[in-house]
Amino acid sequence: MINHYPNAKVVLTVRDPDEWFDSIQATIAPLIAARGKHDIPHVNAIAEMAYKLISVPVFNDRLSDREYATQVFRQHTADVQDTVPAERLLIFDVREGWEPLCDFLDVEVPDTPFHKTNSSKDFKDHVEEGKA
Repeated sequence: MINHYPNAKVVLTVRDPDEWFDSIQATIAPLIAARGKHDIPHVNAIAEMAYKLISVPVFNDRLSDREYATQVFRQHTADVQDTVPAERLLIFDVREGWEPLCDFLDVEVPDTPFHKTNSSKDFKDHVEEGKA
C-alpha cells in the first residue's frame, strides 16, 4: 500500500507484546472462538470475518499460542519499521496523547481529551450490544 500511496503517512501503534496478547485473549480470541454462537447475527458475521481474515492467515490459526502470536506481533512491527520510510512513519504509543500524532499529521491538537481507553470490558460491552 505504501507504493500505491507514495505520499501517505503511516501510523504504527505500538505496545508491549505480552500486554497485547493478554488483551487479545480477553477480547478478540473469545469473540472468534464463539463464532456462530453469538445471539446477534451481526456479531457472528464479524467473528467469522475476523477468523478468516486475521486468525487463519495472519496467525496460522494459533492466536491463542502466546509465543507464536507475540512473535507475529513483533515481526509485524519490525516489518513496518523496515519498510516504511522514516519520514512517512510515526511510531505511536497512545499513552503519548494527541501531540505526537497531531504534529506528525500537521494538524492542530483538539480541545477534547485524547481517548486512551480500550478496555476489555468496553470491548465485551460493545459485543453484547451488537456494536462490535
